[in-house]
Order: sequence, then C-alpha cells, then structure tokens
Amino acid sequence: MRSFREEDTARPGRLTALVGRVSPRAWVGITGSELQRTHLSLPRYSALTGGGLALAAVQVMLMPRWLAPRQFGLVVLSISATQAVLQLGDLGLVRVCIDGTRSPADRSQLRHQGRSMTLLSTTALLLVTAGLWPVVASPQRPVLVAMALGGLAAQMVAADKFRGARAEVAGDEVAASGLNFLWTNAPKLGLVIGVLFFRSVVGITSLAFVVAWLLCAPVWPRYHDAWTALRRVGVWGLPFTAIVSSFVLMWGDTYFLSAHVGVARAGAYEALYRVMGACTYGFLPWVSVLTSRVSVAEGRPIARPLLLAVAATAAGLACATGFILALGRSFFPHLRLPLEAVPGLLALYMLLPASYCLGSALYVRAQGRAVTYITAVGAGVALVGHALFTLRGGPAAASVVTATAMAVVVVALALVYRRSAIGLLPGVASIAR
Repeated sequence: MRSFREEDTARPGRLTALVGRVSPRAWVGITGSELQRTHLSLPRYSALTGGGLALAAVQVMLMPRWLAPRQFGLVVLSISATQAVLQLGDLGLVRVCIDGTRSPADRSQLRHQGRSMTLLSTTALLLVTAGLWPVVASPQRPVLVAMALGGLAAQMVAADKFRGARAEVAGDEVAASGLNFLWTNAPKLGLVIGVLFFRSVVGITSLAFVVAWLLCAPVWPRYHDAWTALRRVGVWGLPFTAIVSSFVLMWGDTYFLSAHVGVARAGAYEALYRVMGACTYGFLPWVSVLTSRVSVAEGRPIARPLLLAVAATAAGLACATGFILALGRSFFPHLRLPLEAVPGLLALYMLLPASYCLGSALYVRAQGRAVTYITAVGAGVALVGHALFTLRGGPAAASVVTATAMAVVVVALALVYRRSAIGLLPGVASIAR
C-alpha cells in the first residue's frame, strides 16, 4: 500500500514555516507525528472549549453588529459554501475512514481519496462561479466571490479534518481534539480578523481563506485519485447520502427563509442562530473523545462523554439565550432579531450533541447504513415541514421544523445504538483494532 506523506499529523502549517518556532498547531496539542492513546484532560478541554467559545462569541458579536444586514447575509452564504465543501466535498469518506471494520491500509487510502475529492469539489465550485460571472448582474456578483472564497477556505483545512479522523481511530484524544479545533476554527478566525479591517464581503472572506491557509497544513493531491474514489460508489454512496441529508437538515431553514423573506431577514435569523449556536463549542471536543473511545473498545465509551457534552451545551445555551433575551435587540439595533424562534432553537441545540455523539459512534460500529436511512428521513421531515410551514410562516416555523426533524433523528439513532451496544446488529463484533 502506498504511503502518503500527508498522513503526518505534526506537519507544520504555513505560519509555522514562515515564523519559525512559533507553532499554533503545537498550542492545540499537535506535537508529534506518531499517534498514541491519550486522554483529553480537563484543562486542555477547558482551553479548547474556551477558545472556541471566545472566537464564536466575538464572531457573532462583531459581524451582525458591524455589517449591514445584506452584507452579513452574504458572509453567511460564504460560510455555507465552506460548510458545503467540508461536509459534501469528500463524498462522506471522512466518516467511512473511521469504520472500525476496515484495515488500517484501507482507511489510509480512503483518507487520501477523500482529500482528493475535496480538491475536485473545490475546483468544481470555482468553475461554476466563474461560469456564472458573465450572466449574473453586477449587484449579485459579490455572492459568487463569497461562495468561491468560502470553498477555497474549506480546501485549506480539509487535510486537517482527515488527520483528525486518523487520530480518533488511533485513540489519541489530544491530537484528535486539537486538529478538529484547528480546522473548524481557522476560517472563523479569518472572518473575525476580516471584519476588523474590511466592510466588504470580498475582503472579509479573503481573510478567512488566508488565515486558514496560514494555520492549517493543506495538501494538494492528484485529481486522478479523486476519479479513483468516484468509481467506489459502493463505499461512498451511503455516507454521502447521509451527509447531504444532514446538510439539508441543518441549512434548510436558512435557504427557505432567504427565498421567503429575503437575505436581510434571513441574516437576522442567522445572527440569532449563531449567537445561540456558540454552545456547540462546548460539546465538539467530547465528540472526538467519544469516537476515540468507541474505536479502541473502552468499556461504556459513550455515557460519560455524552453526558458531559449535553451538560456543556446546556450551560453555554443558557448564557447565550440570556444574552439574546436581555441585550440582543439593543446590541444589534439594525437587525430585527426574530425572538419568536428562540424556543425552537433551544430544542434544536439541546438535541444536537446527542445526534453528533450517537452518529459518530454508529459509524465506528459499522452502522453507516442505519445512519444514512435515519438522516434521510430527518431531511425529508425538514423539507416537507419547511415547504408546508416555513414558506407560510417565518423564523419561528423554520426553527420548530428543524428541531422536530432533529428529534426524529436523535430518537432513531439512540434506538439503533442501543441495539448495536448489546450485540443485536451485525458487524459490531468484527471491529478491527
């Protein structure tokens, strides 16, 4: 089996190479190329969570407050492009490569092919935006630029996403949580810096791309490897369907609202959504911990991380909701924050850590098919609900529809995980260590 240089977890980012001894990657625990079983300590968890929460808080405070509603809506579209490339661009291979029933060599090849697919997806996005440029009216062209730069930012961090998956499989909780912190937060840091220096969408999203390039360690695989991955439909078909369904479930409300009430009002909903969404930084490190523990077959691997993930989410959500209700409208005076959407978003965010934790555990237990069916049903519930209620109502309806779809997903995932945990599903006993 071919050995891929980009498997080196400690590969330095561009900023490390430029500055010398300064290593932002080392600050988050990425210090050695050899992975080993480690446990995430409370101080390190606190540092990662605190850093993510602080960055999210600054982002959601600065951008809606300093940008006009339309400009903020355009930045949100750029963020959605970044999320689309990261979630959809690798065809779901990042989930397949943590499947414990596969050999280490096969998982390594899948990681490389996933990186190649991400590069191909980014290239496709750039070609589409370039092709639309001549036929799009001048006032709408910033949308194309924002989407293109969002895709490029995703390409800069994609390699670290796969390095994080490799660390999870190895049971290296420190490296996994550090890498996942880096690739999820580098574009956000760039957006924050961009807001400090620019008011144009192009300038802000350009900084997201540059900062992601500096902090992470991008690789440039061959396009030929992407074509090889595309031919393995039996490998990526189901996980890709699951990821598309997840994307529809989580972003459907924004797109339906944009079509129904306009980008500006949808941007106000996104401001509310993102302020409350800062609570997600409390549970994301525990998802990495849980995946690592399921991968190395620790006893009762899900109970403690899931409990801590839910507790951290509840604490963060209480703070964010209190801020919104007490100071939201005065802090964002030019945004009509749809406070009627708060109950639905509260339910959604309390369900989110369970969906992340249970879904990741089931992928490790080779139950990707069940996850695909469940998320597809959830996406179907969301689409039907948005068509029936969001297009007739507004933000409140959108949040309730999304929360309802997420509740369906969580209940189903919990039932399937329960069956897999007691050995009633095939494939669980054959997990390769």
